[in-house]
Amino acid sequence: MYFLLNLSLQQALIFGALMAATDPVSVLSIFKALGLNKRLSIIVEGESLANDGVAVVLFKIALVTTVLSLAGTFEASIEFIKVVSGGIVIGGIGGFIASHITSKIDNYLIEIGLSLVLFYGAFDLGEHFHVSGVISVVTAGLILGTYGKNIGMSDLTHEKMNSFWGIVAFLSNSLIFLLVGLEVSSINFLDKGWLIIGSILIVLLARFAAVYISLAFDKNIPTSWKHVIAWGGLKGSLSIALILSVTPEFEGRELLLAMTFSNVVFSLLVQGTTLKKLVAFVGVK
Repeated sequence: MYFLLNLSLQQALIFGALMAATDPVSVLSIFKALGLNKRLSIIVEGESLANDGVAVVLFKIALVTTVLSLAGTFEASIEFIKVVSGGIVIGGIGGFIASHITSKIDNYLIEIGLSLVLFYGAFDLGEHFHVSGVISVVTAGLILGTYGKNIGMSDLTHEKMNSFWGIVAFLSNSLIFLLVGLEVSSINFLDKGWLIIGSILIVLLARFAAVYISLAFDKNIPTSWKHVIAWGGLKGSLSIALILSVTPEFEGRELLLAMTFSNVVFSLLVQGTTLKKLVAFVGVK
């Protein structure tokens, strides 16, 4: 983005962080409908959980990064390690405590209420101690949904909790897309057309490069899976929520918002609708 589209270094880093986040909801629903390999679904969902937390941390670092230097990169790396590891610790402790409390209770309403306290509490604690609140929530959710479920969460509670958080997620996504609709209504996309097209191509190339390079030495993942993982890296509400959090005074915010919105729409309408055909074409079972 910096070299090919002449974005400033800070704008390029911010956009890179925005595009790191993936939204696997529609991808996983396609996998489920087709009855595809469970391990492939776990890889896609697991990548999204890790990417989302990392994207938020990198986004916050990029917002205050104006120049790159060896010392600055080292300090940013230390800060990255600190906020991620701190978030894991806080979320892990909270998740284990909530899991044991849940095991003593057999009332799904109270347990859903406890999950609310856990997730919002983990986020607030993480932010209070200047570590990643998002990583804290992800870690707490993973532990409550696996360890907590296994040591004492009834099937009824698990079903009701999934339904509750599914509704919350749907309402949150709807609100985010409503807000971005209000924001982009005043943006002229035509004078940014080539920049938007260029950004979509760069994001696709970066996605394919990241998937194929990172999985190059993993012999347990078939090549056909790599095609699906690369094309299935859809963008979603988190990318939009992050760019909406940037103040209107930030230079280049309108361009970043236009490119982010366009990449999200492209991934949902093009990649999302053709993924099923790709799965059939490459023969994933």
